[in-house]
Amino acid sequence: MNITMMSISSRGLVYFPESLQKKLKLKRPGKFSLTLLKDNKLLVKPVKDIFSMVGKLRAPGGKEFDLAEFRNDRDRKYERL
Repeated sequence: MNITMMSISSRGLVYFPESLQKKLKLKRPGKFSLTLLKDNKLLVKPVKDIFSMVGKLRAPGGKEFDLAEFRNDRDRKYERL
């Protein structure tokens, strides 16, 4: 059993060391789910979101989808609340 020290910030953010991220196959940026099991054990599972599929899909007409361009265009066109 490996023991990894982690920290939690005053805002409640938990930091996973890079070695643990690699072992759990967590990608940055990314999402994961935590499930509390018996005896206070945690089950950590990576979660895929829609943006993780970028590069696997093509826009109509066979044109490639550029996520950075999409985000920049969205930020220019829409005001954030």
